[in-house]
Amino acid sequence: AGTDPLSPPVRDMGAGANTSALQYYSSMLPHEFWGDIFISNWGSHGPGSRNRMVARFRREKNGVSRIGTADMALVGTAPFLTTSDVMFRPTGMVLSPDGGFYLIDWHGLDDESDKTGRILKITYTGENKPKVPKTPTADVIAREKPAALAALLDHPNHLVRELAERALAKAASAAASFPVL
Repeated sequence: AGTDPLSPPVRDMGAGANTSALQYYSSMLPHEFWGDIFISNWGSHGPGSRNRMVARFRREKNGVSRIGTADMALVGTAPFLTTSDVMFRPTGMVLSPDGGFYLIDWHGLDDESDKTGRILKITYTGENKPKVPKTPTADVIAREKPAALAALLDHPNHLVRELAERALAKAASAAASFPVL
């Protein structure tokens, strides 16, 4: 499959605990990551596990990358983030407001429960970073009229889309509460 970093497909992440999944639909990573699913694997028990990583799965149908449809299969995996740190235990991921994501790392051994851990910020600095239109603040979005809010539903940043959706729902609820004459 050419220069695709996911070729050849690997369908097994190896031993360990797949602890979190994040489907990516935001504005920091290049568009070819949209729709991909990141899965964190904290590795097998014991020090020195080799498969502690975050892997990237592509969604395809009939060999064609597809975004936003329900009839896709997860195919292939490639390490997205790996480390030689024997204490690395990725346990959770969530999108950040700027379009990157946060990764929660237990950063401890199997039997430790001493409140150790880290929160890592994953950002993209490559050359093909998407150009994102100006990102309005939450206050600006809350004051927009429905037509402007509807236009924001196409914004590449997930948080802008979510805030616009909430503001539209609030406006619809307020409009529905007026008595019909």
